[in-house]
Amino acid sequence: MVQLSGRTVQDAEDPDGDIAIDIIGLRPGEKLFEELLITDSVVGTHHPKIMRADEKRDPSEIGIGQLLEALQEDLAGDSPDRLRMTLKQAVEGYDPEILEPAAALQTSADVLSLEERRAFRQKSL
Repeated sequence: MVQLSGRTVQDAEDPDGDIAIDIIGLRPGEKLFEELLITDSVVGTHHPKIMRADEKRDPSEIGIGQLLEALQEDLAGDSPDRLRMTLKQAVEGYDPEILEPAAALQTSADVLSLEERRAFRQKSL
């Protein structure tokens, strides 16, 4: 790009160059590549350099409206386990550890000490 703009790179060979380039490595949050596909399932096309993702679901088949209604009902019903089950059915690969209702009451954050809450959070991560 430097040469295309009619400039020269300032380096050991050309100390009078127009633009100095310092290689500093990755910055926090910077990526080397972008993930374009959800899965690794890729199918070729008639062109050798063009690939097509072979996803299991078409977004139009998911029924976003129905899913949102179910999620709203789950939230209104105050049932975290039911909410997790709805998400598990809607999102491929989502597999939460579902607590029994009695166990959920025993591990409620309202009755745990600060240290117990931290330990509980660490276990659920």
